[in-house]
Amino acid sequence: MTCAILAFAPATGVASALDTLCTASFAHYGGGREAGLYLQRGLASITLWYCVVLATVEFLLPSIYALLSQQDDLAQPATEYMRILSLGLWPWMAFECLKRYTQANAYMHLPAMALAAVVPLHLLNHWLFVWRQPDDVLFTTVAWITVVSYWAMFLGLATCTFIWSELRLAWSMPTLKRLVSARFFSLAVPAMIEACGEYMAFEFMTLFATYLGPTSLAAQAIAFNSMSMVYQLPHAVGGAAAVRIGRLLGQGDSAGAKFAAKVLVIGGLVYSTLGALFFAVFGCQWVELYTRDEDVLAVARRLIAVVVLIEWTDATRGIVPGILRGMGRQRQAASINIAAYYLGVLPLATLTVLGLGKGIIGLWVAFALGMSVLSGLYIAAVITTDWDEEVELCATRIASHVS
Repeated sequence: MTCAILAFAPATGVASALDTLCTASFAHYGGGREAGLYLQRGLASITLWYCVVLATVEFLLPSIYALLSQQDDLAQPATEYMRILSLGLWPWMAFECLKRYTQANAYMHLPAMALAAVVPLHLLNHWLFVWRQPDDVLFTTVAWITVVSYWAMFLGLATCTFIWSELRLAWSMPTLKRLVSARFFSLAVPAMIEACGEYMAFEFMTLFATYLGPTSLAAQAIAFNSMSMVYQLPHAVGGAAAVRIGRLLGQGDSAGAKFAAKVLVIGGLVYSTLGALFFAVFGCQWVELYTRDEDVLAVARRLIAVVVLIEWTDATRGIVPGILRGMGRQRQAASINIAAYYLGVLPLATLTVLGLGKGIIGLWVAFALGMSVLSGLYIAAVITTDWDEEVELCATRIASHVS
């Protein structure tokens, strides 16, 4: 959770701004220095965050854990692990910025190539330093391995931007005045808040489950892991959606953007239906792959029945935010997200678990209702969009950001 708030959420926010600006700029200007300027603003933003905010929190981490009443035998190793891992957080955040830049410039395959090259290195390091000597390995070894992998990811993708001539234009020297942009942060900050709020909401779900005992906590872990597996495809499609919608708006093609958004939403609902059918038919057999503990299995089977109700929302939750990022409507996405989690899921969860004593099933029914509201609001945001107006807003946004 510390990493999520200190690195993953800020990187998501900055990358979200690049989703909006780089794709539209590529379509409007044909890429080049204009799209590269946004990348440099993103890298400058994460560097400032890393050197000021993250460094300060790292220094104060023992005091923060003490303030949260964490036991020393947990707080001290967590602090040590986090300080090592922080050495790899800047390259991870930079990789996210480079990924959005290369994808916006129609090089969708380059981030995948960089990751494909790093995976064998990551596995090799685990085999050499963890699996071969499990009795002697330190818990910090995994942190060092992760740091090496993060740097390899960044260096691999950064090298690609120097090899491909079209991407090399990103590294022209900008003036300090052009590098600093308040408008850039107007897109990044809402997305950062959205990501932070979502991470914390899921942590609250885990916190609620801890009050219900280890059996409920283990069953919830199975349910979350199962949902996460199905969610990966729509999450990836959401990234492609941001590129596609942003590019069409940058080209002034309002009809094409509207059609693409409809196809994405309908395709997401079809995929969600298939996911729900899978868990409805094979859910009981699926959870048996995780454990043989009959008590955990009994609870997990009941949770999977609730997962069937949640699954229809999962693809929407992954795809529609990408559409909204392509339109530059991060603030609306953040408002919907925060409202659904903090005015819907968490109050209902508090009522069902602490007030009515409905246990883990009550918690997940509250989660299902909140996710349904979230998806409904997301779909409504796309359906009610005036696409001609979005084209005009896109042109205005690009002109103001480049100037």
